[in-house]
Parts: sequence; structure tokens; C-alpha cells
Amino acid sequence: MITFRLLEETDLIDRVSWINTPSIFNSMSFDQKVTIEGTKAWYERVKSTPFRYDFVLEEDGSLLAMGGVTSYISSSKTAETYTFTNPLLHSKGYGTLMLYLGCRFTLASPSFECLIAYIRPTNISSLKIHQRIGFTEVQESRHGSLSMAKEGHLCFELTSSSFNKELVSQSILDSINTSLIL
Repeated sequence: MITFRLLEETDLIDRVSWINTPSIFNSMSFDQKVTIEGTKAWYERVKSTPFRYDFVLEEDGSLLAMGGVTSYISSSKTAETYTFTNPLLHSKGYGTLMLYLGCRFTLASPSFECLIAYIRPTNISSLKIHQRIGFTEVQESRHGSLSMAKEGHLCFELTSSSFNKELVSQSILDSINTSLIL
């Protein structure tokens, strides 16, 4: 059974391992290798940040993907999303499912009107996933500068009206174990 839940401290070792895998590290916006000590300190800092959510997708105790919503801007009800998949499970649909569930959870809240993703143009699989979910490329965010906005990334936005809610069937949604409201 697939479970969609919030990130827990016990997930951090896998998170560090995944992020430091070249296929993930080179497509994200990290300046140096990630350490378990730094990640534990990060987790303690962010776990109670309002309007920040870090998610995990797992099946029978095995982690499939991670993602989240960060950098919330209250004035525009906008936040940034991120997603990455277990490096051993790329191209199996778990990244798409993770991003879809994170967007669905977030956009169901009246606190969020827009999600932003900054994607390197060379990350073709991420570009395709985001576009299938309904993200559209914009030249410049209309919702303020977010912390991960770096030169060389494309900016994509998703609103409730552009979100492809039909991408995942209700029967699949019903089969996912979650304590989060979808």
C-alpha cells in the first residue's frame, strides 16, 4: 500500500543519500554535498515553519519519493514546490504522483493560490512532469522572489484552475493511505 505522509526524522538518512546522488544533486540548487548533520539541523529549523510541508511517498516502508512546499509568501498566497524520487526508482511514476499529491493537498487550502517551481532546462523529466500536472512556464513570477529562484532556471506556476486534477484517478487516490486531507 502506498502512503503519503509528512517527512519524519527517520527519513533523513535516505533524503541525504538521494540528494547526494549525482542525478538528483545536479538538477537541484545545492552548492555543496548535503550532510546528515546539516539535514538534521535543517529539519529542526523547518519542521514547525507555518505553511511549509515536506512530504514522503512510501510503499510498505520503502521510500519512493519526497517533495514539499516551501518559501511561502503570505501576501500572494504563493509557495515553491520541490520533488525528487528515489534514484533507484526513476521513470516509474512516483515523482509524478508525489508532485500531484503535494499540489492537491496544498491547493485545497485557502492559504494557497499559486505554486511555483524553478526547474533547470536540462531536467527534461521534471519539465514534463510539471507540465502534465498543469504548471505553465512564465518569464517572471508575478508573486515575488522566492529563495530558490536562481539564474538559469525556468519558472513555472500552477493555480487551482490550471491544476490537472484528472491526472490521477479517484480509484488510485482512494487506494493511498494518508492522514493528510486530499
